[in-house]
Parts: sequence; C-alpha cells; structure tokens
Amino acid sequence: MTLVRSAEQRCWGVAYRINSQVQHQVFDQLDYREKGGYEREEVHVHVASPDGSPSRLRAVAYRASAANPCFLGDAPIAQIARQIVQAEGPSGTNRDYLFRLASALRAAKEQDNHVFELERAVRALEADQYQ
Repeated sequence: MTLVRSAEQRCWGVAYRINSQVQHQVFDQLDYREKGGYEREEVHVHVASPDGSPSRLRAVAYRASAANPCFLGDAPIAQIARQIVQAEGPSGTNRDYLFRLASALRAAKEQDNHVFELERAVRALEADQYQ
C-alpha cells in the first residue's frame, strides 16, 4: 500500500522503536524493501502512552514519490486492484499485504473504506480467475 501526503486524512498503524545499535541495519533493509519510488521522511506520530495519555513522537515513514513507476494516484479501484493482483516485491505479493492490512484494520476496529474496497475488488478478480 502506498502512503501519500494528505492534510485531510490520517493513517492508523504501529510505530516501532528501533534500538540504536541495529538502526543502520534496519534502515538498510527497509530502504531495500521500499526502493523504486518511496522516499524515507521524518513524520510526527501520535501514540497513546501506557497510562492512555497521548504523546507526539518523531518517526520515519516511507511515502510514495512521483518517481515510483507503479504509483497510480487517483486511478479507479478496478485498475488499482488489477495492479495489486499482479504485484510482487522482496517481501511477498501485494495482494497478501493488502489482505493482512485489511485484517489488521478490522482487528483494531479501524475503518478504511479505500482499503476495504480494494480488498473486495482484488478478491473478486481472484474469484474470476478460478471460474
């Protein structure tokens, strides 16, 4: 999935603290995984502390850039779904990533209409392939 900058939207997820002793190794692996059109940038995230109070932290995220040849922008869902069905990278298939993301969002009781619509479209394409 691709993160794009948008003032009107929020992105739910998990933030990981990386031990400074392995930080270089971790970023080397992430930079390799996100190569080909994603830019690493510093962002601010809001997290809940153990006592439930919010705090704001600096973090790193990978955001789509115009250099990404696979970025479809505001393309129709059907077009994005076709690309997801065919896409595979160093970490596996894009459809498996989408399905795990949708499952994690549901488990966290988060609503992301775009992700769920893509999930339905990809599952429909897969069903059509086996009929």
